[in-house]
Amino acid sequence: MSLTFQSQRRKVLLGLGAAMAGSAVPAWAQQDFPTRPITLVVPYSAGGPTDISARLLAEELGKVLGTQVVIDNKPSAGGLVAASSVAKAAPNGYTLLLSVGTIVSTNPSLYEKLPYKVSDLTPVAQYARWPYVISAAPALPVKNVQELIAYARQKPEGLSFATVGHGTQSHIIAEWIGRRLGIKVQTVPYKGVSQAVADLATGRVDLLTDGVSTAVPNHQAGKLRIIASMGEDRFFMPEGVGTFVDAGFSDLVAYSEFGVMAPAGTPEPVIRKLYAGMATVLNNPAVQARMRQRGEAPALSASPQAYGERIRQETVRWAELIKPLNIKLSQ
Repeated sequence: MSLTFQSQRRKVLLGLGAAMAGSAVPAWAQQDFPTRPITLVVPYSAGGPTDISARLLAEELGKVLGTQVVIDNKPSAGGLVAASSVAKAAPNGYTLLLSVGTIVSTNPSLYEKLPYKVSDLTPVAQYARWPYVISAAPALPVKNVQELIAYARQKPEGLSFATVGHGTQSHIIAEWIGRRLGIKVQTVPYKGVSQAVADLATGRVDLLTDGVSTAVPNHQAGKLRIIASMGEDRFFMPEGVGTFVDAGFSDLVAYSEFGVMAPAGTPEPVIRKLYAGMATVLNNPAVQARMRQRGEAPALSASPQAYGERIRQETVRWAELIKPLNIKLSQ
């Protein structure tokens, strides 16, 4: 055997050894995960309902996983900045997205071009949801769905309907409600729910699409009057307030749904460990109680795959609602 051949053979063996050692590193990393803090990117500003939800999850998940889960707020229209940043992150489980329906279910039907694809993200788990509600100005002489229909039909100019932005789920719901109830509505976009509530309280607008966690306290404070919940039941509703289902509109059901997603390509053992951690958090009665106290219903998906299927179902449903509106957005 020549010296040259021996040298080449030694290089090949060393290379194979290095490759085998390198391939073992990810496996060990997956087994030991997590060994450092995890970042949870939230697509809304600090202090809002979604941020509050994310912070409870981060606090409790950190305890279960034995590491810190840090919130990184990246607010932007449609959650584009948050989603694209996570989609481009290293697929190792250390950068996660607080996912909402806007990002995964409605944006694909609204934007001609997105800075991310839903397929760039992999589901970990859905963990919570709250129903949307329709609220009226306190001075509006309506207290339920039937009274709203009768009053609106006396107004040929239509009713003004506040939303939290053009192309948002609240906008789509407002248009959907108008078509479904056979009433004329004029949508009025706001940058946030607080200003919309302020204008609703003074009667500058007639109606508002809102989440139950903020609507109920404002209803109790007299700033607005909840007409109906879009939930399947009367979860968290004040006494005397029903649902659209109760009023005979069984299809008028809509929730804001919260979940966690990771960059596509994140190893399956890491996804399983994250899911198991979230399951432990969501099965904790104390955590469940804290969520329900503010109108957030625990809703753990049966598996990461089940969350993925839920996203696909909701994407189809929202696409059907968006199509007749002919809404197209640009970044």
